[in-house]
Amino acid sequence: MRKEFFILIALLSVAPVFAANLTAWGDAASLTMYANTRQNVTVLNMTFYGWEMPISITALNVTFTGSGTVGNISAVRVLNKTESLLGINTTWANFTNRNTTLINFSTPLNVTAHGNQTILIVYELYNSAMSRVTVGANVTSVADVVANGTITNTTSLPANSSLVQLQHMHAGGNITPRYVDTNVTNQTFIYNITPSGVDGIRDINITLPDGFTSLVLVNVTRGGSVLIAGDYTAAVGGNTINITLVTPTTLPLVVNFTANTNATGVLWGLFNATVSGSNLTSVPTDVVNNQTNVTTKQLANVTNIRATKNSAYLNGTDYWEFNFTINITAGESTTGLLQMKMGNWTDASGVIIGLSNSTDNFATLRLTADFNTTNKVNVTSQYDSTHGVVVTANQNSPITVVLRMIIPSSVSTASSTWAATYNMIFRSVS
Repeated sequence: MRKEFFILIALLSVAPVFAANLTAWGDAASLTMYANTRQNVTVLNMTFYGWEMPISITALNVTFTGSGTVGNISAVRVLNKTESLLGINTTWANFTNRNTTLINFSTPLNVTAHGNQTILIVYELYNSAMSRVTVGANVTSVADVVANGTITNTTSLPANSSLVQLQHMHAGGNITPRYVDTNVTNQTFIYNITPSGVDGIRDINITLPDGFTSLVLVNVTRGGSVLIAGDYTAAVGGNTINITLVTPTTLPLVVNFTANTNATGVLWGLFNATVSGSNLTSVPTDVVNNQTNVTTKQLANVTNIRATKNSAYLNGTDYWEFNFTINITAGESTTGLLQMKMGNWTDASGVIIGLSNSTDNFATLRLTADFNTTNKVNVTSQYDSTHGVVVTANQNSPITVVLRMIIPSSVSTASSTWAATYNMIFRSVS
């Protein structure tokens, strides 16, 4: 009997202990006070500290709090401290008059003895979530933590988040033109901001890609009406435009500005825009099919020059005429002004024919064979930023323009060595 008693004591002394001490607490101090619809917002940080032995957490029950409803939330995620997904649930249950969702972890959260682990509870908000309501999260008690052992010492529960107020502020963005020529001075751009939320936009920030210079804000339109100075303030510097409206709006906004284009070209340069207001800052505009990207490249590619009339009487009215075959190399149908500048004509003996004087314009560029067309522009030694031959062109569909040069009456000696240099640009409009 004495021997059996000692064997029984030994067996009892090695029996496993299934209880584990775990302390859990929540930290709401890092939360934002406001969140936009269609956004992921962290509503609660939780930290678990293990005491005498390790423990593995396999699921967590989260309770919804706030003035809104669970219908504003499309999913609840639980992430680890590196923001890797542990689990997600899209459904809610009503349990003792509170809305809860159980998130099962695809990978257990292992808490070591005398170590800790942090998780993030994240709400995915519907695009149609209601504005101005609040949402929050709560882990009420030890019963909400599912683990591989009995959890005790959770005196820090319940863990409650602060409440986050939902806003609904979004806007679509697009810019025209989306193809521009290199080395264009004061190229016009139109940036459309189309609000799609119920909360008003107060601020607009537009940032241009590197290489665009001499940025100038022309005007701002709201709901089709051009704003006056008292309606907004603006700060323009470097490659950035900042606009602040006196009264926030949900009406369409149009920002008209000019900039000098890049000399070397930019492929798909992003004209980035963000909007702020209604307690939110720097919300990116929604963009479809890269419609805020602009490509800068040589658009007017002259493929052939042919003299159709290369002799003239020296009577002050006769002329030379040349056909230029040009390919507009934009990646889509493009409308704009074909512009030309040219140096003086000079012959081998050094005689010069100037392009114009105070009363006459000797050089003209037109789109059709008919000289009497209204789609015609004078050619001088400088580009005219507001005038050009109006062209709508498709890539790989060449156009022909005609240059006429009248020989002024000041020229008295015939020569076959006349020559001049020229440049062309295509000033995109749309």
